[in-house]
Amino acid sequence: MGPVKLVRLVQFSGYGMEGNLLTPSQKAGAFWFEESLFLELLRLAEADLKAQGKLDRGNRSVYAKLVLRDLLAIRKDWSENFDAYVTMRVPAGKEVHATIGTVRSQPVYSPGKPGHEAAAK
Repeated sequence: MGPVKLVRLVQFSGYGMEGNLLTPSQKAGAFWFEESLFLELLRLAEADLKAQGKLDRGNRSVYAKLVLRDLLAIRKDWSENFDAYVTMRVPAGKEVHATIGTVRSQPVYSPGKPGHEAAAK
């Protein structure tokens, strides 16, 4: 129940780290989470990199992706680059009906993606 601000990670088109062509994410879809969690993970990533003396914009982005993948169990082919995020505001007194569950381990890639067996090893 609101008020709450939700976040969904998205990517623009372009090329992924493995040279694969990316398609842009839709703004609407599954896998939303509270913006406060997202901002806290970014803050933790920045603090950790700063403590290591490795803080710069590029490192922060890569590190945040690793933290988000690990803690939110996001498959690599769901949104490879996380170029941006979209938000949805839920006003006070309004509800968004969703399935809520415990995050569990996920494969690196979706089972239907070619070559996913090699990544699982």
